[in-house]
Amino acid sequence: MNDPQDTPRQDGLHIQGSVSHSQFAWSNEKVVQRQEDNRTVAPGYEALAERVNELIRQLPESGLGEQDRGDAQDAAEEVLAVITRADPDEEGRLRRALATLRGVLAPAATGIAAGATAGAQQWALEAIGGLTGI
Repeated sequence: MNDPQDTPRQDGLHIQGSVSHSQFAWSNEKVVQRQEDNRTVAPGYEALAERVNELIRQLPESGLGEQDRGDAQDAAEEVLAVITRADPDEEGRLRRALATLRGVLAPAATGIAAGATAGAQQWALEAIGGLTGI
């Protein structure tokens, strides 16, 4: 006899594990969701924060595959975490966080990322360019 616990459910959202800083929507034709980020950016890092926040806002429509999108989100949030600290003068940590973010975007920018759409390559090139030289 079939065990009802092993029957997949098709009637709604199922979350297994912890979830933070997430928004969910389903059974909708079009959804726009926004979250406010009220962290204070350290002086001198305002332009970087603006670019990284814009990158985060563009991620859902970027054309990146799901895994790459998640990695880019995590890397971008790490950059923001560094520049919103009380003592952001951790140049090494910021340099590594930016390198990670550019590294996550590089496969899409070069066209070798699996699951990326045609527009993702141009978007990733522009995002990397925007993060360079700040």
